[in-house]
Amino acid sequence: MLGFGPSFSAPWPVEIAEAAFVALLGAAAVSDMWNRRIPNIIPLLLAAIFPIALAAIGLPPDWLFHLLGAGVVLALGVVLFHRGLLGGGDVKLIAAATLWYGVDRLPIFLFAVSIAGGALGLLTIIAKLARNVIPSLASRGTSSRPLRGMELPYGVAIAAGGILVRPLLGI
Repeated sequence: MLGFGPSFSAPWPVEIAEAAFVALLGAAAVSDMWNRRIPNIIPLLLAAIFPIALAAIGLPPDWLFHLLGAGVVLALGVVLFHRGLLGGGDVKLIAAATLWYGVDRLPIFLFAVSIAGGALGLLTIIAKLARNVIPSLASRGTSSRPLRGMELPYGVAIAAGGILVRPLLGI
């Protein structure tokens, strides 16, 4: 946990770190929504900015647990990627975002991501059904693609979960 005690006097490094975190997650969401691709530079910057933020803010005693949490999520993400359940960009993004939470706050972050993913899936199903029922909503006619094979821009869910949890936890 990146906790700051009363001895920390300048809040601006925290605000800059949080702004960078939110901006990068937002960029990943927009890119995934429009291109179905998360550029490698986004998770790379999330991971690279984290130690810079630690240096500016002060190294917390549990910084190794942030690495541990990110490593566990990355390993599980690779398994999901190989089973075709998660995209490679999504795996990199969620692992890089996990770095900012550490092990102690990992469950609430993953819960928020899963809730956002469920909402995204539900909205996608509703939109697909609406296009099938009302042909004027479909840009290229009705889709014959089954609901089971739908691809979700899960970077949107990762970003939404990460951004929603930030104000609740603080950095």
